[in-house]
Amino acid sequence: MAVAILAVAILPAACSRGERAAVERGPHVVLITVDTLRRDYVSFYADPPLPTPAFDRFGHEGGAADLAVAPYGRTTQSVGTIMTGLHPLRHGAEGLGLNLPAEVTTLAEHFRAAGYRTLAFVSNRNLRPGLGFDQGFEHYGSDPSRYRGNSADALTREAIEWIEAQEAFETPLFLWVHYLDPHWGYLPPMELARLADPNWTRPVYLRDWPKIEGLEKSDILYFGDRHLTDREVDHTQRLYSAEIAAVDQEVGRLVSVLDAAGILREALVCFTSDHGEGTGEHDYYFGHGEYIYEGVLRVPLMFWFPGSIPVGTRVGGVVRLEDVAPTILDLAGLSVPADLDGQSIAPLLREGGMQEPPPVTGVHLSDFRLVRQRNPRQTVPGRAGQWWAIRRDGYKYLRIPLRGGEFEEELYDLERDPDELVNLVAERPQVAARLRAEVERRMRTRRDLSDEPPLTTAEDLEALRSLGYVD
Repeated sequence: MAVAILAVAILPAACSRGERAAVERGPHVVLITVDTLRRDYVSFYADPPLPTPAFDRFGHEGGAADLAVAPYGRTTQSVGTIMTGLHPLRHGAEGLGLNLPAEVTTLAEHFRAAGYRTLAFVSNRNLRPGLGFDQGFEHYGSDPSRYRGNSADALTREAIEWIEAQEAFETPLFLWVHYLDPHWGYLPPMELARLADPNWTRPVYLRDWPKIEGLEKSDILYFGDRHLTDREVDHTQRLYSAEIAAVDQEVGRLVSVLDAAGILREALVCFTSDHGEGTGEHDYYFGHGEYIYEGVLRVPLMFWFPGSIPVGTRVGGVVRLEDVAPTILDLAGLSVPADLDGQSIAPLLREGGMQEPPPVTGVHLSDFRLVRQRNPRQTVPGRAGQWWAIRRDGYKYLRIPLRGGEFEEELYDLERDPDELVNLVAERPQVAARLRAEVERRMRTRRDLSDEPPLTTAEDLEALRSLGYVD
């Protein structure tokens, strides 16, 4: 049962369509992304240990996708997709820490060309300036002190200081804020840790396990059932929920300041995540990127736009992160490029009620950089060892490479088996064959990116170690 925590400011009352029509310039646009946030740890969608009232309000007072999925389970790839409307295989930042190429056009570039002020406040070393995610931003706040540990309070404070320093907002804003805290290693404020798990008075943090037990992260990631009791797994899941609750409070604080500054009176807000997190499913504990099961791919996605999106709107079916950029552009009144991989769901959101988007095919891949040698299911190094998955018509097919050019297959009926427990490859060979052929076709048409720079500097490796990517 969810436990009540601090309330957040109520968003401003919805404006009428007539009031919106009277506004000559475009709306302010606010994009809030939370790193490593599973869909089912947002209380709008499920019943996590701690509720997320600030996140939930966007869905309750606006529109939400019932099922949104990321293309990859990593930040570099999925944030690139959010910012461009392109799948990682097209935008090019398809490996951990790779650059978003200058040739692609970001949301910030679209809005800056439309006369917007563009600003970002981010926390993640893999989004730092110079990697291409800062394209189009007039101001890109990315303090290196926020690359490790909890940074939600500092991130919110920096964004608020910028907002409060402005005398007026006559020029519309495109504001992006990216929070990092739910990422490894789950170190929430003590009061929230105790709320999430009141029967465990002294939290045991996963980060400390190597010191206590002499374990590496890989021991937990792939062999958690050997080293953690069921109660310890539950405790760690609750700490993860407490980290999310801490970010929820900071989003509530940010929303209050945006409201006080008048920004939300005519604003479009999009709230989502780059990817989820494995919390024990398929023997994959507290990590992301290597496997591509649903817990790592399913993310929250909400749009709040009073006067344009009726309260309580829901979009069923499958919505992809590729759809975020075209939807934001469409809702804001900007033209949507025809060559994007995503499609705008703005018409469905404006319609209100429960809407069904047209069926789509989703393509998912695992990362291939810094693959852990101890991963028992990543037997082939580099690109050749990438997992591929395709979802279509309610099914999800996975192709998992093995040594010697062989591969294993998994097929799930996601409508009847959302937890992916029953492999149907033998039972439904025709479905498996059809989806296998599609995966192999896409593999053949992939671009050659053999000249990718390695991540070898001591600074890089230490930063990645703090994020749990290196033992």
